[in-house]
Amino acid sequence: MIGPLLVAVPIAIYLMAALSVRREDVRLPDAFFTAHRKVDVTVFSTSSIAYAFQMSTIYPFIAWGASNFFFVPIVNTLFWGVGILLFQLSFRRYESFVGRDQTLHGLLGDQYGNSIRKLASYLTITGFLGFAVAELYFGSQVLLSISDGKDIVYVSIVGVSTLVYIYIAYGGQLSSMRTDQLQLAISYLGFFGIILYFLYVILSSQPTTNPPLTVASTVGVIYIPYVLYKRRGRFLRLGFGNRAIIAGGEFLNALIVLLLLAIWGSVLLLLRKGTVSLRPSPTF
Repeated sequence: MIGPLLVAVPIAIYLMAALSVRREDVRLPDAFFTAHRKVDVTVFSTSSIAYAFQMSTIYPFIAWGASNFFFVPIVNTLFWGVGILLFQLSFRRYESFVGRDQTLHGLLGDQYGNSIRKLASYLTITGFLGFAVAELYFGSQVLLSISDGKDIVYVSIVGVSTLVYIYIAYGGQLSSMRTDQLQLAISYLGFFGIILYFLYVILSSQPTTNPPLTVASTVGVIYIPYVLYKRRGRFLRLGFGNRAIIAGGEFLNALIVLLLLAIWGSVLLLLRKGTVSLRPSPTF
């Protein structure tokens, strides 16, 4: 009974957030497709971070690390870094586009002609279809842990696809941003909670010296305080315009900060206990 509730409750929360959009806020095409002038910087950045969180394959990274399988994570990280570097190096070519009320396809059309604009649009649609199918299929595999048969996977694919269509058709980009904000809150709590549980398991056992764990622990001790300082303790803000929801967002933000502090304290305790060697290892 607990398993289905863990799946159903977040979906119900996302749906309520998506349907909280007022119809008069999305009457115009710009408002419906791009949420033009409908969100502030914090809401936009929060939804963007949530999307990046979805695409960062964090949980496969955890599984690969636990299995001492590092090749795919290193290749994945390397190519993401190369892609970001290429964006940075070519920033001057699209600097004038930033802040304009225009899509990237429109920019390419202005620079290289209408045929390139259409080609870029078709490539985007094809690429997003691939991502959508992959996310639906592999995300639905989680349901196998609470069901004996595979029928629930295909039912969930159809159900989630219908759900996404309903809330996007209802509130457009604004609905999508609101669900992203809540997804980020749940993702933070789930991810930091899992890390804290892993640390508890390690602390309660007597593990052998593990060089990757040594590196990760040392980096964590330095990086967590830096993140808390850099973000000024602000990781989440629900900008729905409702005081109760905003207060709930503040509570979730405080909980996220407490989880990070608990993780930092656990890593310090781990290093102090000596279950992780601080001596450099000749091999990684």
